Amino acid sequence: TLNLAAVAAQAARIYKPFDAAFARRALSAAKTAYAAAKLNPSLYAPESDGNGGGAYNDSNATDEFYWASAELFLTTGEKSYEHDVLSSPLNTADLIPPTWTNVCSAAPVAASQRMAVWSSLAVSTSFPSGLKTTALTMS
Repeated sequence: TLNLAAVAAQAARIYKPFDAAFARRALSAAKTAYAAAKLNPSLYAPESDGNGGGAYNDSNATDEFYWASAELFLTTGEKSYEHDVLSSPLNTADLIPPTWTNVCSAAPVAASQRMAVWSSLAVSTSFPSGLKTTALTMS
């Protein structure tokens, strides 16, 4: 659910100049998925679930929440998503390369790409400090 939220928020950002209707649908899906995950933060697919892509065997969604909130913040600039990024313990943690069960480093990668765009447009947008520090080292 949170990976969908992250990728759909990213799709909304990328497709907006080319297909505004699709971008709106993607953003709506991202917000809906994120809200559902926040309402049910401890609901995980069972390890025995063989439907779809199969079980993920990941019982810690902190990294998925971090990535999804960062993508939604980068796409919308909404304070609620910024708050979720800032309050994440991963915002100031040393990040590791992404793995199947840890996607936290996807957030600063997205931020580093977006910071370059915003800087070139001279848009005054704040970034959460930990996310910005890590993103700057990647850009």
